[in-house]
Order: sequence, then structure tokens, then C-alpha cells
Amino acid sequence: MSKQLTNHREESGKLLQNNVKRIDDNNYKVKSSNRGEVYSILATTIGWICSCPDHMFRGVKCKHIHAVEFSLELRKTVEVRKIEEIVISGCKYCKLETVVKCGLRKNKHQQRNAGLRLKEETNGKR
Repeated sequence: MSKQLTNHREESGKLLQNNVKRIDDNNYKVKSSNRGEVYSILATTIGWICSCPDHMFRGVKCKHIHAVEFSLELRKTVEVRKIEEIVISGCKYCKLETVVKCGLRKNKHQQRNAGLRLKEETNGKR
């Protein structure tokens, strides 16, 4: 198998990585770019198996298998990057620690911002 064809399948797989639907840890569905058909990819102990003609008849790693592998790599990088919780310990301007989060507010551009007030202002109010 020539390196050029392998690279072409890898490049096609990279383009298809957004068409991967995970059924479970071992089963995936990939919508093909050519005819719009959906192919099943199965993880086995000996490797990947795809239901497309390229893999079934030629026995090569097809673009659908490459797409699943790229999708799994992307999934692993996303799992590593966790969003940290924002902790508001006090007013960022005056450093006063008696600040209470009281909901959302919109600014002049209709964007929502967390509303903050001093505890003395909110006594008895909800």
C-alpha cells in the first residue's frame, strides 16, 4: 500500500471527524462524505472493523476508521481540559469580602453579567 493513499485516507478521515457518532465505547457510526451513507465502525481485540467497501474488500484502514481515531484523540484532549470553577472571594475593586452574588444583570449591550452586591445592601432583601 502506497504512503500517498494512506495519507489521503488520513486527510479524509480528519475532515470526517465531525461526522462521528459514538454509540458506546466500542461502536461508532460515521456519515460518509461521498454518498451520505452511514458506516458502522467496531473496535475489536485485533483492531477496527468498518462496514465500508474500502475496508471490507481491500482490508486497509479506511477514512472512517481514521475519523474515529481523530475523534477519540479530540475527546481525550477535551477531557484533560476541565473548566475551573470561578471563585469570587471579594470585590475586585475594593477587596471587601462581604460580597453576595445576587443573580444576573444585562449591560447596555444586552450581555448578561453576574450581579454582585455588598452584604449590607442585601440584608432583608431577596
